Amino acid sequence: MAFPTAPGPGYGSDPAEASIISATLGWLGAGLSLTLVIGLVWWAYDIATRDTRTVPVIRAMEGPARLAPADPGGFRAAHTGYSVNEIAAETPRSPVADEVAIAPAPTAVEQNDSPVMRPGAAPDREVMRNSVDRALFD
Repeated sequence: MAFPTAPGPGYGSDPAEASIISATLGWLGAGLSLTLVIGLVWWAYDIATRDTRTVPVIRAMEGPARLAPADPGGFRAAHTGYSVNEIAAETPRSPVADEVAIAPAPTAVEQNDSPVMRPGAAPDREVMRNSVDRALFD
């Protein structure tokens, strides 16, 4: 039987040679797939058994876990002496200041404090300049 010839690459080659290449590529793909499956099974087994194989063995330290200090009095920290520490220690507090200042009463909103323009409108340059000057003056 005669094979028709067509223009283009690979059409003029021998069909027996093309089937050898196709079979070789098929076997190569099958081998790669099998290698991948075996590698995944090996990796899953390694993950599953890793915890039991790599348990660290730790030996206890020699000697007591805690030692009593040679000077049990310790030292005075730099932050001691604050009034908060005196309250916590239930010691007498230091005297309070002689003069106590109270904040001034809030002021009411005046007519000058109301908005100069309606919301959404662009400010006039003169109005803006006057507002800034008044704020700086106050």
